[in-house]
Parts: sequence; C-alpha cells; structure tokens
Amino acid sequence: MKRFLFRLLRLMVGYFIYATGMVFCMQGNLGYSPWDILNNGFSHIFGCSFGTSSITIAFILILVLLLFKQKIGIGTIGNMIFLGLFCDFLLESGWIPLMHTWYMGILFIIIGAAILAFATYLYVGAGFYAGPRDGIMLLFTEKSGWPVGLCRILIDITTAGVGYLMGGFLGIGSVVNVLVMGPMIQLMFRIFHFDSKAVHHESVADTYRFLRDAVQAKRAAHPVNKD
Repeated sequence: MKRFLFRLLRLMVGYFIYATGMVFCMQGNLGYSPWDILNNGFSHIFGCSFGTSSITIAFILILVLLLFKQKIGIGTIGNMIFLGLFCDFLLESGWIPLMHTWYMGILFIIIGAAILAFATYLYVGAGFYAGPRDGIMLLFTEKSGWPVGLCRILIDITTAGVGYLMGGFLGIGSVVNVLVMGPMIQLMFRIFHFDSKAVHHESVADTYRFLRDAVQAKRAAHPVNKD
C-alpha cells in the first residue's frame, strides 16, 4: 500500500509540474502547443476558461478511447481533471508572468519544454496509464499501422489547425514547441535512465482489484469483534 500511495503522490506531483510547464510555454506569448491551441480556441468559442476547455476535450477523448475498447487508468482520468484545474490556478495566480519580447518568449518555451519533459518522466513512471491525448495517439498508431512519429505529427497538425480556426493562438512559438518537445523528453529520459516501455501500467480495473484486496486483507488481519 505504501508503494501505491507513493506512486499516487508521484502522479499528482507530475500533474502539477506538467501544468507549470504548459503555462510557461503559454506565457512565452509566441504561440501555443497544438493541443493548447485547440484548448484556447475551444475556450474562445464557448466562453469558458482554459482549464474547463482542457477538461472537456480530454473527456471527449476518453469517450473515444472507451468506444474503441482501449484500457484507461486513474492516470488517464486524473490527467483529464487535474491538468485543467492546475492550469487555471497557475494562470489566475499570475505567478508566471506574460512575456513581451521574442527572446524571452523563446526562453520561456524552452524552460516550459524542460519542465514538461521532467513531468512526463514523473507521471508516466507512476504506471497509471497515459493521459487521453497520448492515448489517442497510440490508438491512431494501432489502427492505422503507421509509425508513431507520423501519427503524432498528423494529430498535432490536425489539432493545431482546428484550434486555429476556432481562434486559438498559433505562432512561431508553436513551431518551436513542436521541435523542442521530443528531443527534450528523450534527453530527460536519458538523464534518469528511464525506459517508458518497461513501465507496467495499471488499469482502473487493476487499481480497483488492488484496493479491494488490500481492504479485505486488512479486515482479515484485524477482525472486528461484534460482541
């Protein structure tokens, strides 16, 4: 149980750090990442906050994953809920200022990418399955039979295009983000000697069975005296 709680803590810390990286990239003020362009455009169309937009889109993606009978974990559900909430909190707090020069904007995007890469190492390593956006990428790869890199590019282009048409912020920073993010994740994984393929992921059903068995074992070890 202690290991489970540690993994859960690692997951939550990973979410907060990931949201911090997202906000750094956004506050660079040179253009958002593809999914954030979609979130931004959605928020313009429906008049909701960035976080609410992120949660809504992630919920739709989870429904698609379930429709295609893909496994999800509490990490998938937590990603949907907490990334949006943490992003709204950080944006409203004003802790991360908005940049107004291109060189500081580029610096913020690079810092944000490094933070995102570290957060990815944390939350993927927790073993509770990936977020809904990564799940869609893996589903697309499986169904199309195309390389994962190509599928990622096609999804990024599609989400950025749709988001831009909805009024999302597309700019040179969007291109920088796409170019920097992949190498930054690879570098971070190399620093921590982390192999994402070696992680055993736990589905929602697996987590339920683990908690149920843990509760039953505790009750058996400490039976309640009804006399």
